[in-house]
Amino acid sequence: MSDKSKNIANYLLKLSLIILFISFLTLYFSHNSGYFEYEQHKKTSFTKEQIERFEQDIKDGKEVDITNYLDNKDNDYSNKISNLGLTLSKQIEKAIKGGLNHVINFINNSLS
Repeated sequence: MSDKSKNIANYLLKLSLIILFISFLTLYFSHNSGYFEYEQHKKTSFTKEQIERFEQDIKDGKEVDITNYLDNKDNDYSNKISNLGLTLSKQIEKAIKGGLNHVINFINNSLS
């Protein structure tokens, strides 16, 4: 390998490690700060409020429709970049899976 390709490989390795480290720190601190527990608390408190509202409407004799009490937030956050990432991810998965199957078959054939 030439010095230039070694430098590029070292740069990419260092960049990858830095990105992984920052991702780890972000997840670590968000977990320790209670972010995930807070999100779960919001969901359960919302559910309790909906149950109380449902029960009150029954007591008041109002017409009850279950869809009025459900939180249907099916947001679609996909865009061109996320769709491209998903497609690329599936292609990489297919290539790696096929490659591993070939390696395993080769090993099995050589052992028998």
